[in-house]
Amino acid sequence: MANEPLSNLDMPSGDNTGGNVKIGAEKHTGRTLGILAAVVLAGAAIGIFYWRSSVDDAPKLQALSDFRAAYAKKCNAKDFEGATSTYLADTYLRTPTIQEAVMKQAAALPTGSCDDVLKELKLASYPVNTN
Repeated sequence: MANEPLSNLDMPSGDNTGGNVKIGAEKHTGRTLGILAAVVLAGAAIGIFYWRSSVDDAPKLQALSDFRAAYAKKCNAKDFEGATSTYLADTYLRTPTIQEAVMKQAAALPTGSCDDVLKELKLASYPVNTN
């Protein structure tokens, strides 16, 4: 048996390609490309969501900043001076009642009293003692 040609020996089962037996898992190029495409699309969707959110939030945050500056100047309120804190910006963006109150009080500020404006802000749950 040692001198018999290879063609007479039993070959292991598997894909026989010209005398070479493929061992191991098949390549999954289609699956890999599908997963890659899904990951790229998910990343793009997340990026677009955050970009759109920042574009929509910028005018709202500018209105808040303008109101705070006007209130600080007219009413000599140190708590309203300076940059808006992250907590206040997040609270403002998530709370439509505070946004509405700020818009109304920004319009009322030039002719209204500081105490009335502050009272209305507090009624809307505006966090008064935060920058």
